[in-house]
Amino acid sequence: MEKRTNVCSRALCSRAYYAVYALLAARAPSSMTFPLGRNNPGHHQMQAIVDQVRGVPKHELKRALSRLRMARVTADYGVGLAITPNVARQRLRDCAYIFREIAGR
Repeated sequence: MEKRTNVCSRALCSRAYYAVYALLAARAPSSMTFPLGRNNPGHHQMQAIVDQVRGVPKHELKRALSRLRMARVTADYGVGLAITPNVARQRLRDCAYIFREIAGR
């Protein structure tokens, strides 16, 4: 059962990050230059997009975004590193927080 839980926790962390990525990518300013050959922002550009959103707690949003990205990298590439269900729940909360703050602004 532990193995299945870990797989689900990994999937949740990855999907939570990419949900936020899609939300922010849709808000990328038209003046933003994307990486060569791409028509979407790089992962490193997500925090700059947060800077463009008015009336939001930027510092807290960037911290949540950073936690999501680190968990996604661990989930996708951290062979042998565990992601507990508790960590997955915390990243889901980060995702929900970012959506609450940014969606509709």
